[in-house]
Amino acid sequence: MSDRLEAQLLSLLGEEGYIRLLEAHGGVLTYVPHRVDQTKLADEIGLDHARALSKEYGGDYLQVPVSRAFRAHFYRRTGMTLKQIARRLTMSESGVYRLFREAKKRGHEERQFSLFE
Repeated sequence: MSDRLEAQLLSLLGEEGYIRLLEAHGGVLTYVPHRVDQTKLADEIGLDHARALSKEYGGDYLQVPVSRAFRAHFYRRTGMTLKQIARRLTMSESGVYRLFREAKKRGHEERQFSLFE
């Protein structure tokens, strides 16, 4: 998935909205309606976030990224354990550990993690 799209979505929705979008639609081609009031999308990510998404992508299909590394670092900052993160991301604990180790090798600290890796 394009780092550019991930960065655009993060900028558009903020961290909370982006995480909610990823958890609801990560890895799935998702239709973004022009009008989002009283839609499943608004229920899933919040009305304000859905409106922002609709303003930018309304009427289009959006291939929502998975963003596992971003999500793993976000969950870690919220205090989740490695096991909880692995379950949330549907991957092994060693896979999650590998995400953190690779980020550390590249010189990223938790609070500096970005999509541009």
